[in-house]
Formats: sequence, C-alpha cells, structure tokens
Amino acid sequence: KPNVALSFLSYTNIIAVLAQKFSHAKLRLLLSEHSLPSISSSSAKRLLSLLFDKWMSRWLYPHADKVICVSQGVADSVRTQYRMPPEKLKVIYNPVDIKRISTLAQENVAHPWFSEKETPIIISVGRLNVQKGYPYLLRAFAQVSTKFPSHLVILGQGEEEQALKALTKELGIEDKVAFLGFQKNPFKYVARSDLFVLASLRESFGMVITETMNCGTPVLSTNCPTGPGEIITNGVNGLLVPPADEIALTEAMLRLLNDKELAARLARAGRKRAKDFAVEKIVKQYEELFE
Repeated sequence: KPNVALSFLSYTNIIAVLAQKFSHAKLRLLLSEHSLPSISSSSAKRLLSLLFDKWMSRWLYPHADKVICVSQGVADSVRTQYRMPPEKLKVIYNPVDIKRISTLAQENVAHPWFSEKETPIIISVGRLNVQKGYPYLLRAFAQVSTKFPSHLVILGQGEEEQALKALTKELGIEDKVAFLGFQKNPFKYVARSDLFVLASLRESFGMVITETMNCGTPVLSTNCPTGPGEIITNGVNGLLVPPADEIALTEAMLRLLNDKELAARLARAGRKRAKDFAVEKIVKQYEELFE
C-alpha cells in the first residue's frame, strides 16, 4: 500500500500503469521518461516494439499523475506522441553527483599520453553506436591533427567499434587515436584532457556533458535533439555546433585548442553550470512531486 510509485524507462512505466490499474491501488503514480518517443517509434522494427511505442504507451501514459522527462525536448516529444496534456508533464534533469565525480577525477591515469601532457588530448565518452556520431568526430580530428598536433581518446564500447577503428586506419590517424574501451572511472581521463567533444546525432539529455563540466574540462557538443542546447549556452559555458557537420567540429576544436584563454573561461563557467544539476537540487524537485 504505497503512497507513491516512481517508475523509470518506457517498458517499466507501462508495467507500472498496468499494475496500478489491476491492483486498484490508490497512490500517486509518477513515470520517468529518458528517451525520445518520436525517435523510438520511427525506428521500431519489431511488432512488439511497435505495440509498446505506438499503442500501449500512448494509451497508458496519460493515466499517470505525472510523467517526468529528463529534458524539455523529451517532454515535447512525449506530449506530441502520447497526446499528453502539458500539465501532466514535468521536466527534471538528470542529477550530477558532484562530490563523487570530483573524488574519482583525482585518481591517477596510467596511459602514457596523460603523463607527457606535451600533446593536447581531446576526449569523447559514450557507447560506440551510430547515434553518437563518431565518424564525424574522427574525420574532423583527422583535419585537426594536421594543423594542431593532438591525440584523441575515446572511452566506450559498442557495435561500431571495429568500423570506427577501420576508419582511423583509412584516415591515417590510428597512431593518434586510442580506443580505451569501457572505463569504470571515466572521470580521471576526462579531468586530465584538454577538450571534451560530443558528436552525437541525438541525445535525450546528454548527462556526460554535465559530468564533464564538473571535471573542469571545456565542452564542445553538437546541438542535436535534445539536451545539449538546454545545458550549454553557446560561447558562455561551452560551444555548440550543428550535428553531422565535420567542418563545424573541425573549426570549433581548432578554435579551442588555439585559444587557451577561451577554453579556460568555458571550463570555469561549465563547472559553475554543473552545480545547477547537483543531486541535492534534483532530489528536491522529485520530493515536491511526492507531496
């Protein structure tokens, strides 16, 4: 007999609504949506996916008291796809554990590139899939490295790994790019890098941006749907470029590598911006919905 039920992610959200209906429980039901329904629906190939994305979610989500969305872009998509009344939607961003990340960022890194520090390091973190836009980053970095000696470090695993490694050989940059796989503590690498780049074609929020800001590393991100543009104010606490645009990525990376004062200013403002997403602040927003 709970007073409040809080569910996360689409499939579990559907189960939560059904559980409330069948149990006749009198409680406050809150759902948390972390993905873009419009994209999920258009990319669904299996009958089961279509059933959940285009029918069950549209039918069941409006029965919740609130649907919490991790960005305004997700909220707009939920409202459109699931025909949700705006008053039932609430945007609460993902939290950043500032103290934990700050502690982990201080750990040592064994990789030699991080020891020499003569050559700037550009870093990117995320699953190696099509959504993250890594080919655009690699092609942009190939141009950058001819004009500004630098290294690129990529943390993450995924189905595109072999294709991306093959692309580095094709571009002739395999000796300048390191694929370090999944790292339990990515923050120590991010904190010791000169520039973080997110080349995503789409995001729901882009939590890696706020985590990177907390590490004190300047951020360059695509202004993809959705999230980065809600976190970053272009030219104030980071730089935004159009998605799928390797020329814009190249120019922005060179700008930050050549202008250390700008990079430092963006990093300082980014660290300040990260505090807006502190766990303590986000928890209070959830608590308000429990009342």
